[in-house]
Amino acid sequence: MSTKSPIILKKHTICKIQDFLNPADSLILRVKQAEPDSAFITLNDDYFRNQLNSSFKHLVEKFGIKTYNPIIVTLLDSKAADEKIRELEEQIANLQMAQGTIRSPGSWSVSSSTESAPPRIWFRMRGEDQAISFSPTHLNDIYIVDDLKEVIKDKLELDVPKNRIIIYKGETNLKGDIFITGLYNQIDEALEIVIKEVETMKMVVTADNKEFYFENAPRTGSPEEIIKFINSIPSLKPLIVDCTVLGDDYYQLSEQHIKFAQKSGGCLKIILSKPGVIDTGFETHRITLEEAFSYQFKDPHGMKKNFMNYLNEKHKAWKRNINNYVPYSTIFQSSGYGKSRLIKETAKTIPTIYICLRDPRSTGYPPRTSVGADLFERVLGDLKEEEEWKFLYVLQNAILCFKEELKNSTSEELWNNQMDASFCERIWTDIQKKSETWRNISFDAINSSNNLISDDNTDDVHLLFCIDEARTLLSQDNYKKISLFRFFRRALRHITWNGFFVMFLDTLSRISNFAPPKSADPSGRDDSNLPLKLFYPYFRLTTMDILKSDDNEYNEHNEYFNLAKFGRPLYFSYLQSCKDNTQAIGKLKNLLSRKLLGGANSFKESQQEISSLAILSSVIGIDMSPQSRLTSELVASHMTTCLALSEDRERLIIAYPSEPLLSEVALEFMSDSTLPEILKQFNSSLKKGLVEPGPRGEIVSRIILAVVAHNLKKKGSVNSVKDFLTELYHEDSTPDLTNFSDDFIDGSVAFTHFNAVSYVPERKDLENFYKRRCAFIMKRNHPGADICIPVRMKTGEKYSVIIIQIKNISTSKTDQKYPASAQSMLNCDYVFEGTDLKNHTEPCLCLYWQLGYKQHYQESHSSRSTRSGNLETKNLYWVTFGLTHYKIEDNIADILRDMLTSYVSPFDSEWIVNNEEGDNWDDNELKIMHPLRYEKYKEEEENQEKEEIE
Repeated sequence: MSTKSPIILKKHTICKIQDFLNPADSLILRVKQAEPDSAFITLNDDYFRNQLNSSFKHLVEKFGIKTYNPIIVTLLDSKAADEKIRELEEQIANLQMAQGTIRSPGSWSVSSSTESAPPRIWFRMRGEDQAISFSPTHLNDIYIVDDLKEVIKDKLELDVPKNRIIIYKGETNLKGDIFITGLYNQIDEALEIVIKEVETMKMVVTADNKEFYFENAPRTGSPEEIIKFINSIPSLKPLIVDCTVLGDDYYQLSEQHIKFAQKSGGCLKIILSKPGVIDTGFETHRITLEEAFSYQFKDPHGMKKNFMNYLNEKHKAWKRNINNYVPYSTIFQSSGYGKSRLIKETAKTIPTIYICLRDPRSTGYPPRTSVGADLFERVLGDLKEEEEWKFLYVLQNAILCFKEELKNSTSEELWNNQMDASFCERIWTDIQKKSETWRNISFDAINSSNNLISDDNTDDVHLLFCIDEARTLLSQDNYKKISLFRFFRRALRHITWNGFFVMFLDTLSRISNFAPPKSADPSGRDDSNLPLKLFYPYFRLTTMDILKSDDNEYNEHNEYFNLAKFGRPLYFSYLQSCKDNTQAIGKLKNLLSRKLLGGANSFKESQQEISSLAILSSVIGIDMSPQSRLTSELVASHMTTCLALSEDRERLIIAYPSEPLLSEVALEFMSDSTLPEILKQFNSSLKKGLVEPGPRGEIVSRIILAVVAHNLKKKGSVNSVKDFLTELYHEDSTPDLTNFSDDFIDGSVAFTHFNAVSYVPERKDLENFYKRRCAFIMKRNHPGADICIPVRMKTGEKYSVIIIQIKNISTSKTDQKYPASAQSMLNCDYVFEGTDLKNHTEPCLCLYWQLGYKQHYQESHSSRSTRSGNLETKNLYWVTFGLTHYKIEDNIADILRDMLTSYVSPFDSEWIVNNEEGDNWDDNELKIMHPLRYEKYKEEEENQEKEEIE
């Protein structure tokens, strides 16, 4: 037989062979007659030279080609074709006819049984005795193993994806692209079917400020597969709408993030959000924030000195009791106060290793530390319990590398270098290489001496390790459901390096994890006999108003530029960094809007209960209960300031200081469309006890005034007192201004928010409050007045005040001191006794509101009564009884009436539970449990039933 070059088949001839061909490859074809005793022959050019034989149909008919009598195709490099053909012919000649199977290196398909009866493919599930088979007629159009898996899946009704089905022939795992022609067999040679266990990974899904942990989520490879998995989880379905996306936008969850989580064995973190939702950190364009971060540092209150003293004292306490403390503490406060900037200034004095764990997709500044952040998260994610000390090997290498840098750099230069991405990539790549063997080290590899940092026996910190955006360590999880932070903290317990200290930076959202309450600290269970003590966090960043000094001149052409000087430093430094950008104010206000809403794009998309508290608190000044579950979240994500933290870390005192820009943004939410829902949510919080009860009348009055301020703001930032009264009262409830001072009536009000004072204001305070657009709430139980609104007189640099006394008496009566409470006790010499405002000579507007009155009544006093008689006065006194005097929509008035009488009651809807699980509310059960208090309810019901019968 000729051994010329074998035929290279054309496309579409045999089972899509072209899919496997390279240009230099050749094919050898071997066939035999259908009879059992026929021998194989090799087809070459001589066979196909005859035109008749070139027909593939003729080939099939002549040799009886069927599924169980296939053409054997061998792929060969063309150079080896002749020699290989000779070898194959020799093998064929020596074969016994009944054996009928030829295998050759590189062949794609193999002939099967030569028995006269059509063969079958037998298979069974591994571990089972029963075998099932397919005849050739069942396998029409089935060519390769992947296709066979689909047939097996249907036959056995397997509810698993095809990629989990494995077919074994003996010990061989059959690849999906192998042709099935060689798989025809006898029952005792049945193929084995194995269902592969699902490969899993750890996943945490965050939605609506809730976290859902999945220990055994499928190991997926694309965002599409993640979406499919999330959609299959019943607990997540209520949180998913048509516009839900992964992360800040769809593309932020990339295959790179998925592969990293798979490789590191860490936890894949998924965020479900709405389009346009941004990171809850104080994020905007990185370039602008970088410039703002470099704005001149001012420290009039010695914050840096205080912080360095804090560091050294904590280090000293650890050094003296190394078995009872861990050398770390935390800095927390809400966004914009300058936590990272404080570290920058400290780093000029104390050498600092800085690592930022910010999300790599964030545009915040400082940016995520290249390579270093990945290294930390990966190593901490791979740690096992009782081996936490191995992390110190990485930490030790980092210290040694940075100490080497300090040989040629100052502390300040080292910090500046770490703000450069190329430097971070270089040094952390070096640290990563030096730490590659961390899994296999022994404890001896850890430097246990106390002089790794410093040779002297210092009490001060000589090297600070700072971890910014540290919340990442809390949200990531590992096999044992122990946060990366706790692994880190356990590792720090083994440190003996004198002069070394660690600081974590973040907002307060998870302070209970960084510095857990004493009653719930999981690290209290320790190998030592002494309980682990945690240092009190550092949160008193005294940066409020530091940029309102005289060298920042008043800009009469840009009101927002002036208002930005009041409050936390980021506002003004941000505007300064882009003062030539005409859209800077809009971008800053948009940022503050999102911050108030916890990162959401609109109030509707936000977590409305807490967003309502944030909006109202920043406008009307609400006192939150220190025990409220919402206090830490308000600090972390809604711009609230933490003023105090109890020593046991169980309670927080929070507040919204006067920040005109922030309050103006909040005021814009109090529109006719949004305000009703805000007030409903707030009223519900009152009934749940989340907010300090306080005088309900004062809260309602401030809401009324805030609505007025919102409506006035549409006309301009400054409005006349006359416009204020017109917007406040219905026409028939407006006081007669005929004989009142034009200088006052034409003067201006500009308030956008309220702040409580603990002192009696002086004359200069009227100007200060006016300039920052703030009305003030008198301290609780202050005699004579509850609210004061500064007024700038029309002529000259003079200021006066609108004084308001609030009553909430739910009867037709007045308070016991009326009318004196609406006249002689409602003026400057009584309200501001003890200050220079006692002798205030400018006219004032004095308003007396009795909000609890159910009817409608009003009166004016042109003079004020005293024990010696009536005295003429420059002031205007105006008294109103009831809520019907004020220009508020009916639906708003209904909510405010309910708010005036609301209190925490188990009969309110907020406490009633009725569900499909059989929890059914019954008023009578509660009355039985507390009969003396609620028996009256029962009596009223019985009386009502009697009336109905009669």
